[in-house]
Amino acid sequence: MYKESFKFIKNKKVLGNVFGFTLIEMMIVISIISIFSSMTVINFRANEKSKELDNQALILLDGIKKTQTSALAGKLIDDELPVAYRIEVAPCLSNCSFDLKIEPLGESLYTLETSELSKSKISIVDENVNDIDKVLNINISPFRGKMSMFFNGAPTNVASIRLEHIDDSSISKLITINAISGRIDISN
Repeated sequence: MYKESFKFIKNKKVLGNVFGFTLIEMMIVISIISIFSSMTVINFRANEKSKELDNQALILLDGIKKTQTSALAGKLIDDELPVAYRIEVAPCLSNCSFDLKIEPLGESLYTLETSELSKSKISIVDENVNDIDKVLNINISPFRGKMSMFFNGAPTNVASIRLEHIDDSSISKLITINAISGRIDISN
């Protein structure tokens, strides 16, 4: 019995490479794993940029909705009801922001809040004109919440604000505002 088990162990020593992996096999497996992991990291970074731009679009949408809510509720500023609540969005290529303003009766505009959109570039598209140098003013009157939009002083019914990621212009969001219905849509 002892001799038979010794033969088995001796045969295992001779055929020891049968139970392991060669160096080439290990290198192939490691290279496949590294390719998959690098693709995952690249996709994660692209998804992260898309989420950053989603957040920027939601900040702008929140500013518009906050202005609408203030107008519908008749929010008093310094114990006075403003004539209009306004959002000013200007095109920019870096360090972008938009302003929430009020127009008190008989006074000049007063800035309530400035919101930063640091991860995006802003361009404004009108239904008739595509001009990067024009400012979009969205005015909302108190109580009834009537929305009116002006594209560099000229009235418009539909305008779009395009947000592009500051690092990757292929990632963009389009915020379309309809002054007649008050509808605001975000699309890719």
